[in-house]
Amino acid sequence: MMKREIYQAAASGNVEFVKEAKAKDVEASAAIYSDDDLLVLTIRGNNIIHVAARFGHLDFIKAVLECFELPHQRKLICETNSDRDTPLHLAAKQRTQALAELLITSYHRLFTSEDKEVEVETLPSPWTVENWDGNTPLHVALMNGGKSIQVAAYLLGVGPEVAVYTNRLEQTPLHLAVMYDFKKSR
Repeated sequence: MMKREIYQAAASGNVEFVKEAKAKDVEASAAIYSDDDLLVLTIRGNNIIHVAARFGHLDFIKAVLECFELPHQRKLICETNSDRDTPLHLAAKQRTQALAELLITSYHRLFTSEDKEVEVETLPSPWTVENWDGNTPLHVALMNGGKSIQVAAYLLGVGPEVAVYTNRLEQTPLHLAVMYDFKKSR
C-alpha cells in the first residue's frame, strides 16, 4: 500500500517531495525512495498521478513524470484504479483543461517510432478508456458542468471517436451535454 508521506505529498502537490524522494542519499548511495515506492497504489488502486490529478496538482504531476523512465510514465498515465478511472478521468472531474492537456501531451511524447505499434496495442489511449460506468473522460467532463465544457471540447478535439461512445446507461456525450445543460453553466 502507498506510504502515507507519498500520498500526502501527492494530495498536497508537494513538488519538493518528488525532487527530494529521487535525490541520492549520499551515505546510502541510493535514492531516498525507490521507483517501486513511488509506484505503489492506494487501497483504491490510485497511483500518485491519480491522487495529484484528483486534487488538481499540475506541477506535481509534471515533476513525477520528469523523474521516471518511459515504461513507468506509461504506466502512471494509463493505469486504471478500482473504478477503472485513469488519471485523465480524474483530471476531467477537476474541470481543469491544463491537467488534461498535460496528461495527453505526455502520453503522446511517450511513443517512439520503434515501439509505437506494440504500445498502442497494449495501452489504450487514455481518452478512450471507459470506467466501470462506461464513461470516458469526455463523459466525465460533461457531467461536471461549468468550466469542464472547455475540457470536454479539448478531449473531443483529441479523440473525436469518443463522441459516439455510450456509457452503461446508453448515454452518449451529446446526451450528457444536453442533460447537464451547458448553456446555463457558462
